[in-house]
Amino acid sequence: PGLAMGLDPELEEEAQTLVKSTVNFVSEVLGDEDDIPEAAELRKQRSQIDTCRKETEELLTKADSISIISALRLALQLVEMLLFLTVKTELAGQCATSLYLTSWRQQSVMSRIGEILWTVKDALELARDLEDRELEAMSLKALARVHLSRVKEPDAPMAAVNEASKALEVFQSLGDQEIAKHTRLHAEILFVLGDAQLSKALKSPFSQAREEALEAAAATMREATEVYEKLEDTKWKGRAMLGTALALVGLEDEDQQMDGERLAEDAKDLFHDAGELDMEVVAVMLIVKCRVTTSGLDCALLSAEDAA
Repeated sequence: PGLAMGLDPELEEEAQTLVKSTVNFVSEVLGDEDDIPEAAELRKQRSQIDTCRKETEELLTKADSISIISALRLALQLVEMLLFLTVKTELAGQCATSLYLTSWRQQSVMSRIGEILWTVKDALELARDLEDRELEAMSLKALARVHLSRVKEPDAPMAAVNEASKALEVFQSLGDQEIAKHTRLHAEILFVLGDAQLSKALKSPFSQAREEALEAAAATMREATEVYEKLEDTKWKGRAMLGTALALVGLEDEDQQMDGERLAEDAKDLFHDAGELDMEVVAVMLIVKCRVTTSGLDCALLSAEDAA
């Protein structure tokens, strides 16, 4: 609203500061890795992050209000991408190779997670000051991913569920939800909400609460799968299918467990056909995990040997 007229100079300066501190955070985390030889999969991740970082920096140099807010949107995506690829949750940070490096990077990120939490909270406050609902939904989505990345803290999954649920509410208040960028925003909110519901379920000591959270996660991830299918995004559709599979296999109902295993197989085939070999390996690892539940250890061992 009113961005064509220019932002209030104070808010504009705040937005620029937030973008710079986010880009610096990402640069410093990745800069620490320069001495370590990386596997091909991690090089691919780095090039994704670097591309997004360069786009963010380019927008910032334009120094007009619209470019600065666009840079802030990209900076939020940048930090989410780094956290998703680095910090292990049920669905994030799942790397087929070089676990040493990802765990090393995870420690580097975790030591500074409070810093990025406050930066994203400041972005959320700025979005509300600007009455920019799209930026608000994106900030809440990023905040959910930051909370999920506080893996050792017991309140983290519930905090992530709350922020992702608020992001969904804000998204639903946006007009023109059918345009492609909003469809993607919808899919990404559903995915982080499903990931948070899975984490909440698997940390719950009570079987009833666990079952309810797993059922919610399966429903959310199914919806995310449908939205990614609309976008014709094979990689993320497959990831959402794996999320649904994980939720179903955790349930006590044997039919649901078998459905989960079949879904993981379908995701593996999807990755194979798309040439996403690193994700195919992640799917195989999940199938083995499923088989431990559905068919027992011996059968899982056979699956693992076949895959190897």
